[in-house]
Amino acid sequence: MRILVSLFLLISASISPLVALAAQPELAPCPASPNCVSSLADDEDHYVAPLSGAGDVATTMQRLGDTLNEISRVKWEQTAPNHITATFTSLIFRFVDDVDFIVREDGTIDVRSASRVGHSDLGANRRRIEDLRERLSQAPNTP
Repeated sequence: MRILVSLFLLISASISPLVALAAQPELAPCPASPNCVSSLADDEDHYVAPLSGAGDVATTMQRLGDTLNEISRVKWEQTAPNHITATFTSLIFRFVDDVDFIVREDGTIDVRSASRVGHSDLGANRRRIEDLRERLSQAPNTP
């Protein structure tokens, strides 16, 4: 019995870091099509700079949520302590774009914005991220 308990504890200790690592959200890579931008992209066509946050995860998440609440046709939810998923719907054609935000420990926001359909977005995803960058820069510094 002691051997089984020891074996169980050994296996549990080995798996715990893997479970914690798997639980950390990450951004999916952009497809080859030009309808996606990401702060983690390797190529210039898809790359957009990360968004500046408020110096820590909690304050940045609050500011980001408040900023998203100010924008029309946006639905969002916090899926982890440092992760927000959002959908933005265009006014006329009702196109839906998926946007993911991951706030790093220093408050930096990695972001990915991608169209669900079509090959080109005519720059809509890049404009959206730059608009968010401007809005966040004007947001109050208090949580």
